[in-house]
Amino acid sequence: MGKIYQSATSVSVLLPNEDRRAYTALGRLEQATAQLMAQYVELDVASGKHVSVGVLDSECLPKVAEYAYFFQQWLDSANLSTYWRRAWTFQEWIMAKEIDVLWERLDTTNQGPKTLPSIKTLILSGTGIIWHFNLLRQFEHYGENRGWHRILRRQVSDL
Repeated sequence: MGKIYQSATSVSVLLPNEDRRAYTALGRLEQATAQLMAQYVELDVASGKHVSVGVLDSECLPKVAEYAYFFQQWLDSANLSTYWRRAWTFQEWIMAKEIDVLWERLDTTNQGPKTLPSIKTLILSGTGIIWHFNLLRQFEHYGENRGWHRILRRQVSDL
């Protein structure tokens, strides 16, 4: 199975109808992550541009808090989910390069399931951005005299 997941460009997951809560929470997490990523791009943080702690706190902390809230909602709903309690779900998420999530909604509109595309990358990106924001906040708080490598080593050890 590992070779199948690793060779696939993307793995599609179809959540059963009873997993509506988990699917909805994942969709909200997708939206919160998109907003967080947009803020990251808008502030041009990735280029190394200096961004003050005040700006990070006022502009980014609300988005980080929203991401954390929806991530927790997703975790809570995943604990009750049919799909997330399966033994091989972990293998799917670890081995697959990318995951697209669909929900098998049973309705009469014949719209079919809505796809949450590239959700694995999106969640990992959101988590990485939060890590980077935290690193920048600590760097500015402690200043250059403490040394970048010490702060980085401390951040990595906290993982």
